[in-house]
Parts: sequence; C-alpha cells; structure tokens
Amino acid sequence: TWQLPFDQGAGHTDVPAFLGIDRSDHPTWFLNAMGHSGLFEKERIDIATAVSWYYRGADGGFCYWPDGPDEPPRIHEGELFNTGIMGDNDRMYHRVRPVGDPARGLPAGLTLEPRLEYDGDGRWAMRTKGETLARMEFAELRVSVSWKAYVYRDAEQQRRHESGAGRLGLGEVVDRLLDDLAARGAATQRPDDPHRDEAFVELLTHTYVRAPTVFDV
Repeated sequence: TWQLPFDQGAGHTDVPAFLGIDRSDHPTWFLNAMGHSGLFEKERIDIATAVSWYYRGADGGFCYWPDGPDEPPRIHEGELFNTGIMGDNDRMYHRVRPVGDPARGLPAGLTLEPRLEYDGDGRWAMRTKGETLARMEFAELRVSVSWKAYVYRDAEQQRRHESGAGRLGLGEVVDRLLDDLAARGAATQRPDDPHRDEAFVELLTHTYVRAPTVFDV
C-alpha cells in the first residue's frame, strides 16, 4: 500500500470472511455488518494480519485498540522503517495516523485508477490517464505491506473449512440478521436485494457497525 498525505479518521476493522460468504461476491459493508453483529462467529474465518512499514517520513504511525474500542489505544510510531505488527485486524480496531503535511492537502481527482510512476531524481508522480495529480519524494510515500493468513484451532477446523461444511448462504445470513433486528425492536421487511437496498444498508450499519469511543493514549 502506497499512501499519500492524509488522515484516515476514526478507527476501523478490516473486512472479515465467513464460510461461504466473503468479499469475492459480497460487498465490504455487508461483511463488516456481519462481523460487528457477532451473529456469525461460528462461521467466521479467523485471519491473522501482519503489517510492516518502509517509511521514513513524518508521523504516519499505527494506532490500534487491543483492549477494545472503549479503552485507550496504543500507538506504534517513530522509526517505522522495517518494523511490523501482527494482530487480529478483523476484530481489533486500528487506523493510520495522519501522514505528511496537512497544509499540502490531498490530491484532487482521485479515482480507483491512479498509477505511481517514477519521474527520476528520486521523485514519484501519481497519474490518472496521463494527468498528474501529485508529485513527491520517495520519503514522503508511506509504504506498507499487509500479509494475511487463515488461522485454525486444529486440523479438524481446517478440514471443515476446506471441505465447505457449514457454509452460509445469503438467505440464511439475512434470516439471522432479521431475527436479531426484530429482537432488538428494529424489525424490518426482507429486502429484495440485501446488497443494494439503501434502507437495509442504513439499518444494518446503524445497528451493528461502530467505531472507537476513546482516542487518548
């Protein structure tokens, strides 16, 4: 991951995966709601995440909440180059601390298509369809590498996962969510398209997804 100067805002969790339900055919907001709901722990795939940094610029530390979102976070900062942290980032809230000089602002016109190109003399450029959005020295680029691995309690759990046993289907996931919403006094009709129904998106996000409440170290 190459990151330009920015502030990632409130902490978040990474996108989880479940038996039969993952980001290959389900939107990230839906998976996050499933993960935060706590209703699918039996089918959740435990994932270990290791993040390492290759960055010598200003700030850009790693803020994380190992004791939960309502307890003070910890911060990995200072000399980040060639360091790393491993954690359960699908459950542990975390965020990147501000990177670079805020006075420079963010590049305008960002899309999902920018490319980083070496311009020579130690300078890099971010371009989209030939348009240069930003130029910077290598030291200004916060370079991080994220590595993820499935984690199993024993060989039987690994066999169950790899065989597809106990796989969830979208209908079962929606049933479980609707039952829980009704128990919370927030009953709603079954959406025709759970992935795109705006009212359903808002209800699940409001009901389940949360962010840290404590930011003082």
